[in-house]
Amino acid sequence: MAKPKPNAHQLTRSLKMRIYPLTAWSEEERKTFYQMLNQQSYIARNIANETVRVAWLRSGKMPVPYEKDTEGYHYYCAKWPDMAPSNVNQVFRWAKKKYRAHSKAIFVGDESLISFRKGSPILLNNQHDYKLMEKNGSYEVDAQFLPSRNQKGEKQQNRWTFGLSNLPRDYEGAKILKRLAAGELHRGQAAITKKKGKWYFILSYSIPQEETAVKDLLDDRIMGIDLGVVKPAYYAFTYHGEIQKDRGCIDGDEIAEFRRRVEHRRQAISRQFKWSNRKGHGLKRAMEPVNKLGDKIRNFQLTCNQRYAHFLVKMAVKHRCKHIQMEDLSGINKNSLFLKYWTYYSLQEQIKNQAEKYGLDVTLVKPAYTSQRCPICGHIESANRQTQEAFTCQSCGYGDKSKGSYFVNADYNAACNIATPHIDEIIADYVKSHLELKKANNQQE
Repeated sequence: MAKPKPNAHQLTRSLKMRIYPLTAWSEEERKTFYQMLNQQSYIARNIANETVRVAWLRSGKMPVPYEKDTEGYHYYCAKWPDMAPSNVNQVFRWAKKKYRAHSKAIFVGDESLISFRKGSPILLNNQHDYKLMEKNGSYEVDAQFLPSRNQKGEKQQNRWTFGLSNLPRDYEGAKILKRLAAGELHRGQAAITKKKGKWYFILSYSIPQEETAVKDLLDDRIMGIDLGVVKPAYYAFTYHGEIQKDRGCIDGDEIAEFRRRVEHRRQAISRQFKWSNRKGHGLKRAMEPVNKLGDKIRNFQLTCNQRYAHFLVKMAVKHRCKHIQMEDLSGINKNSLFLKYWTYYSLQEQIKNQAEKYGLDVTLVKPAYTSQRCPICGHIESANRQTQEAFTCQSCGYGDKSKGSYFVNADYNAACNIATPHIDEIIADYVKSHLELKKANNQQE
């Protein structure tokens, strides 16, 4: 049977499972296996860090050990002969991709040069570096880590077969894993990572979009999502360009409570360090609560963002919206209050991934003036938003209770604007005409 190949209409997903040694292994074989994994991770970290440094030096036309990518591949294979050449190539390409993704922010000074720390992933090519096998309901992986010959030219063990645990418990995940082992789905690059002393196997795969996409979505329905400080997200809908009464928000109480507990814990740790005079290993032990706190923050944020994204996309599917529009956060300062306490970029990425799964399109719109624009008459004025919470249009009275309107939440109003078709063009045209009118009035005076 021909191997399935990915195409433009397939989605990339991943499964994360824990690695465990086979029961037939002796204690010495287990020790050798884990030592080999630590060595491979160490090599991967060094290759990735040097790749980034070389790319940075090349951008400044500084002397580098290689100029072309093909030369770089051979350079790292010669420098690190204890890693399989195909794995070297995977790490080399991965590090270059990471650098290119961050290079613009690095050049303007928004980010420092990328540095890979202890525990860098071991990357395996999908073609011949690993095989996924099913045996009586359990799964094993046969993977290549080392070259077939050592530095002396002698043959050596270069492949290991290990088991997988923590398999997907849901029906869909178990079904996908079975199809991957049978070769019915395209397997992508695999990564082996270490977290809290445990090794994990992350398997990427491609699945046809038609298997997960919703069939009855309507192209003229849009869901607008406004991300905020008080509430993580407000959402609104437009049908045929008309604002709908259905709306909602995600309550931020759990985030506020989490922030309070984190701040309380940080203060407690700070008080402990104030009277501490630890050095060396004592300092390392004293820092363990801080490191654990950082892990808890990241895990909590990731869990919440996954849950929020799933809810928002499900709401879009419920309303049969083909499109989701969100704010483009790329122009917002990383140190602003808006981005200081929550990973909104991560939330947006989770929404994109979930939307892609169901066949929804995600568009990022410029956030400028979306909180100041009236969705009823289109008037834009900073006075429309006199407080953080309330919106009141100074032109038509939308949101003004004294003029017979009802209270309008400012974040909900922004979500309505974001859900408006072609909102970027509408705001740009309004601002341009307003400036031209103001310029004409000044000339007349």
